[in-house]
Amino acid sequence: MAVTTESQQPPSSKTMCKTNPCVGFAFKKLFGSEENKDLLTRQLERRFGTLPQWATEKLIRASEHELETWGDTILTAQTLDALFTTDETRS
Repeated sequence: MAVTTESQQPPSSKTMCKTNPCVGFAFKKLFGSEENKDLLTRQLERRFGTLPQWATEKLIRASEHELETWGDTILTAQTLDALFTTDETRS
């Protein structure tokens, strides 16, 4: 069995973001930042209780734009369905 050292591991997204800010920006634009996903998840759980699987999956796959839209909409949405079916995120 081969032993891999830390220097043989591929760079993580955090490492790439530190060495090349453009990569970090593109990564966050495509996949959203984990901090934003965690914050929105906590806010949704406080407002609506335990999230159903479909809502958790939407958050995991969300783009940065969707996270920002939902972050604004959480203030006025009466239900999870209403939050996730805003005009900007309907597909």
